[in-house]
Amino acid sequence: NFNYKENKDNNYINYVTIQKSTFANNSANKYGGAIYADRFSRVTIVDTNFTNNTAGTNGGAIYNQSGTITLNNATFDDNGAATYGGAIYNSNGTSTINMNGVTFEAPTGTNKNDIYNEGTINVTDGTNTFASAVTNGGTMNVQGGTNTISGAITNSNIVNVTGGTNTFSGDITTTGDMNFGGTNTI
Repeated sequence: NFNYKENKDNNYINYVTIQKSTFANNSANKYGGAIYADRFSRVTIVDTNFTNNTAGTNGGAIYNQSGTITLNNATFDDNGAATYGGAIYNSNGTSTINMNGVTFEAPTGTNKNDIYNEGTINVTDGTNTFASAVTNGGTMNVQGGTNTISGAITNSNIVNVTGGTNTFSGDITTTGDMNFGGTNTI
């Protein structure tokens, strides 16, 4: 199910809502095996699964280039990219991904199903499971919800954990700032 509005100033469609969908076995030569969100895009994804999507470079399931993506009740399983972001590649400082009730399954086989972040990720509500790695060169804000983070976190910039109930059981490597609030088990 796709809903969109046309941005007449820029002559392309940049508002999309995807509901109750499955993206499976899609591929791209370079970026975004299932979804490529370009500049100024606003994509809302609800009750959707991403399985076995691949990209030749970055963003096996989703590549976000300067847009805003909101994920509500989404699952990522067995997605891969040749370079970075098997599940999601969130590019540069103007890209934002909001997550509410997301699951990133543990990697299987050669697909990492991981997140590579250079922009901003906000985890705000719901039950969120990160069984895959998160590489953060941007900002990751964990503001609420019940979060289980068993994948490795590699942080070179900022991770703010300011709320929610959080369990960290994977390796944490940081050369940046990690700030903790809320209820945390590490």
